[in-house]
Amino acid sequence: MSKKKLEKPTKAMRSRAWATLAEVADNPDAADHARVSAARALVRDDPAAAEAAEAAKKRPQSCVFLPDNGRDPGITRLGIYDIDCQTVIIYDGSTEEGLADLARWQAQMAARIEADYPRQPLALSAPAPKRAQTGAERQRKRRARLKVAAAAKLAA
Repeated sequence: MSKKKLEKPTKAMRSRAWATLAEVADNPDAADHARVSAARALVRDDPAAAEAAEAAKKRPQSCVFLPDNGRDPGITRLGIYDIDCQTVIIYDGSTEEGLADLARWQAQMAARIEADYPRQPLALSAPAPKRAQTGAERQRKRRARLKVAAAAKLAA
């Protein structure tokens, strides 16, 4: 009699899988992508933790600098405004004071961006592994070394 194919894993299979995921997530020698995937799988099992992790993600923001056009002097207010995922900075470009405000706000935004998104060091790629030389390559290098040695003997 043939065995029925499992539709879902058994309890033992699930517990073994969770133990393996926890082991990989805690192992500092494991590859980063493996640790991240394992941690993500562990968090997904707990809906409250998954929601907290999703809420903790920072949404990318855009920053827009707009000069005051002077058409609505009573309505338009100068300053920094956070609207959803966008930061709008309205400044007065026609006065020295307005340009000083712009420089100050640009510095504030640069500090804010640096704090929210710190620069990551560039990941250096590992050097390509050396492949074994063929017999012809070894012979060519040997002949070149012998020629250099012979030339050095003649020059001396």
